[in-house]
Amino acid sequence: MRDLSELVVAVQDSNREVRIEAVKELRIIGIGDAHALEPLCAALADDDLRVARDASNAVIHLGQVAVPKLLSMLEHEKAGARSAAACALGRIGGEEVVEPLIGALRDKDSSVIQHAAIGLGRIGDRRAVEPLMAALKHKESSVRRLAATALGEIGDAAAAPLLTRALNDRDPDVRWAAKSALERVRPPRTGSNVQEFIRHLRSEYESQREEATVELGALGDPEAIYSLIALFDDEYVSIRGTAASAVARIGPQAIEPLRQAYNTRNANVRRSVAEALGKIRDPKALELILEIAQRDDHSSVRRAAASALLGRNDARLNYDFAQSIVDGT
Repeated sequence: MRDLSELVVAVQDSNREVRIEAVKELRIIGIGDAHALEPLCAALADDDLRVARDASNAVIHLGQVAVPKLLSMLEHEKAGARSAAACALGRIGGEEVVEPLIGALRDKDSSVIQHAAIGLGRIGDRRAVEPLMAALKHKESSVRRLAATALGEIGDAAAAPLLTRALNDRDPDVRWAAKSALERVRPPRTGSNVQEFIRHLRSEYESQREEATVELGALGDPEAIYSLIALFDDEYVSIRGTAASAVARIGPQAIEPLRQAYNTRNANVRRSVAEALGKIRDPKALELILEIAQRDDHSSVRRAAASALLGRNDARLNYDFAQSIVDGT
């Protein structure tokens, strides 16, 4: 093992492999000698990503003793050094690093912002909620994705409206992160949520309509039946299907409203009625779905009804008849 003075020189060597080995040895020395911190932090600014990453891991290994130096590195002229410092601070954690990491969310370099967001999510301090919500509007999709993830880790319900809006982000990874985060920040489902979710059914954003539909189905409140049935003619097939499932989860109380909704010339609505009735385990629902399968004048509605029948385990059903409708024979 070389002494510290030799390693300080080696970590600046022009040979990449020499610098990597020097960082490894500095990590070992740093366990008992805080003087290794200075050259390790200098290596955070290395242009070679492997060297900088190894240095960051070594500094993290040193723990709280490294925090003051890392905080100063957030002002480094090199974006790579600032990014590595933000990464290390987020891993080390502690109350004193929260505000500096929040400040790093305003850095001009997206990699710095990304590491700051990751760190703030890991620490979980609610002071970061509003700044992370602002980061949800960043031009870089990677920043928006990590901001959404961090908000989910913090779990503050105040972020729910913006996360819901992010369900319509143009980037699929951001949408996925927002959906996952919403599952963690959403307040407990209670009857008091019903009116709010019913309002969201009229949202201009399709993902918000679908999210509200799922929630109302989970609540199973009959008050939502007619509002959910109104989505049977939504422009998006997925929302129509989700609305049918939500109505079905409410149970037998939905049968009469569904019967009324069936009396329309709109095939989309009739098809959704058939799908919903097929999932309600009640004799009256079965009677209606059989009638639709036999008599509706639109083949796609008859097929939807027949498919619903095939999914039921009922001895009274003629499965050959239902299958023939599905097959179009």
